[in-house]
Amino acid sequence: PDVVFPPATSLWAKLKKSFAKVGDISIRGDVDTSVPDIVDLDVRANGFGTSVQLLGQVGSKTNSVSYIQVTKDISTIGGVLTVTPKYNVDAGQGDLSLGYAMDGTSIKVDAQKKQLTLAHAFTNKDTISPTVNLAGDVSLSYSRSLDQGKLTTTYTPNDSVKLQWSDGVYETTIKAPLDGYYKTNRGIKVNMRRTVEI
Repeated sequence: PDVVFPPATSLWAKLKKSFAKVGDISIRGDVDTSVPDIVDLDVRANGFGTSVQLLGQVGSKTNSVSYIQVTKDISTIGGVLTVTPKYNVDAGQGDLSLGYAMDGTSIKVDAQKKQLTLAHAFTNKDTISPTVNLAGDVSLSYSRSLDQGKLTTTYTPNDSVKLQWSDGVYETTIKAPLDGYYKTNRGIKVNMRRTVEI
């Protein structure tokens, strides 16, 4: 069959630095080979129960921040409340998601995506997480903790199946559409990455 779109090619690298008893910071840079003079940056910092994420670009003609997200865990009676305000700088739009975890069960509400995720750990190694949105779209994830890492399978009806394995250093993701797998732009996608601490 004819290939409608050429395969996309990109390069990326990630650096991570941990600070004892404080937290860590990581920086990831992605470069689209069709626009090599622009680097997409993903900067994340974690510490004292709070995490911050900044997305932006640097290049010969641009230096900007496009997205800001802050996540704070708050201990409450019987569980942990997670508050995540977000702000899209480009669109000038704010958003908020809330989560609550207690006794192996967690609930997350995402206002922007208009979706609800319920996760339950039915053993110390196995977790199942259905997600539903207001449009009626549903997905189901199953995670299994292994001796070295974690394996997660996500099934989205009429769309795709995604398999993700991570051991803290290496992460491999395989995503296969339920149809159209023979087309370049809708084929099986494989992504591998390695985190390097400095």
